[in-house]
Amino acid sequence: MTEERFVMPEEITSTAKKLPVILMLDVSGSMHGTPIATLNNSVREMLETFSDSESVNAEINVCCVTFGGEVNEAVPLQKASEIEWRDLSANGCTPLGQAISLVDSIVSDKEKIPSNGYRPTVVLVSDGAPTDDWQRPFRAFLESKRGSKCQRLALGINMSEGTPEYNVLKEFVSDGEQVFLGNAGEIAKFFKYATMSVVTRTKSVNPNVIPKIVSPYD
Repeated sequence: MTEERFVMPEEITSTAKKLPVILMLDVSGSMHGTPIATLNNSVREMLETFSDSESVNAEINVCCVTFGGEVNEAVPLQKASEIEWRDLSANGCTPLGQAISLVDSIVSDKEKIPSNGYRPTVVLVSDGAPTDDWQRPFRAFLESKRGSKCQRLALGINMSEGTPEYNVLKEFVSDGEQVFLGNAGEIAKFFKYATMSVVTRTKSVNPNVIPKIVSPYD
């Protein structure tokens, strides 16, 4: 069996390789009001920054998976500059298990994310505990060849350390990353952190290396 890998810089051709960014966004009913409005604005600003950050090394591609009542691939994986963002609305419960199964299928799809692309970044934002059977798909993604290599970031809205919902996010984030916590006002700050992390990678001689970015809370 051929070992799954993402290319190192010496293997890169003159054509920019895909750097996938997958947004996993909680749009359950509890996100109604200020949280969902701030989330929409933050994603829009992220996409604008990505569009202005063209690189000869890496082409930022973005996908958005929403979970609130049902799971949707709101934005299929595509070049950031080609996305016309449509604001999300909040309703329903929190089917995280279904959402992560969809993300796992996207990350595993070699047509969508070729093996010669860069390590994907997966950004999870949630404000509550999962309401479906999430444990099995959650572990399947984290233990998969591709899922385990992703940069995984998470923001918990109105959560506290040590709670069950916080522990889910703590298990999700990749090594070296913290779970960011805060109220709805912290969403924009978190997205600026995630945006800076991705943009810094595009400017690196090795976009597979995850940079150390100053925490937005420092």
